[in-house]
Amino acid sequence: MHVVVTGASSGIGSAIASNNYMVTWNHAWNSRLRTQALAGYQKDDFLQSSPYRQDDVTTFGARVSYDFRRWLLIGAEYTRSNRNSTESFYDYKRNLYLLTVGATL
Repeated sequence: MHVVVTGASSGIGSAIASNNYMVTWNHAWNSRLRTQALAGYQKDDFLQSSPYRQDDVTTFGARVSYDFRRWLLIGAEYTRSNRNSTESFYDYKRNLYLLTVGATL
């Protein structure tokens, strides 16, 4: 758990009190193939906001990476985020797909 109170509130309220919870599972299937699964929850309270605003964000995702060569890594990732706010204007659902390539000299 990670709790943060920050004065930067993006113009809504005087500050944001944020509670973050994240669980990850990493697994190396062999010396080249690795996977990661993650799940998270974040609760943001906008202090002294009018009207009162609270956001709940849930995140789920999976990542796979493969060391194609000693110097070349390829990977793919999917992340799903969903924010529910007491102010419906700020609600969203997001699907993020990534393909990655990493090279070293």
